[in-house]
Amino acid sequence: MSRMKTFLIYLLLFIAFFVFVSVMSYLFVKTSYHDLYSYKIITESPKVTIKESKATSANGYIIGTVKNNTGSTIEKINLKVDFYSKRGINLGTKYVKIENFKPDETKEFRINYQLNNVQNYIVEMTYNDVIEAESGDIFTTNEKIIWLLGGILVWSLIPPLF
Repeated sequence: MSRMKTFLIYLLLFIAFFVFVSVMSYLFVKTSYHDLYSYKIITESPKVTIKESKATSANGYIIGTVKNNTGSTIEKINLKVDFYSKRGINLGTKYVKIENFKPDETKEFRINYQLNNVQNYIVEMTYNDVIEAESGDIFTTNEKIIWLLGGILVWSLIPPLF
């Protein structure tokens, strides 16, 4: 009986330590990002809105929405983001392809970048062909729900396999 109590104490200590390390790691990563408020949106139509923009000295991300306010369906368009240093040097460009964009439809995008010391960026829409959309994701609300449900399904099926 005392051996079982010792085992339970060690198990509880392990779980407490695991939770502590997980929370502290999450807080450390989140606090290393700072807000990046210096940006310029050149395009008026489709309407681009930036919800969140954060960066570290080595990487960052941008989350926003695009709304088709043109009144017509856009077959293919690219969201282009140019990243600049403090001295105005172009550090890189990322694209997000948007296809079959219906009137008054709103899509959310996320751009992850691994560029050093980004101080500002410029967002614009372009109709030019891009060979590959780099590091950008765009999802409709229905696609997000499908991915969420798929993830829950996969997660629920994994424990019986082991």
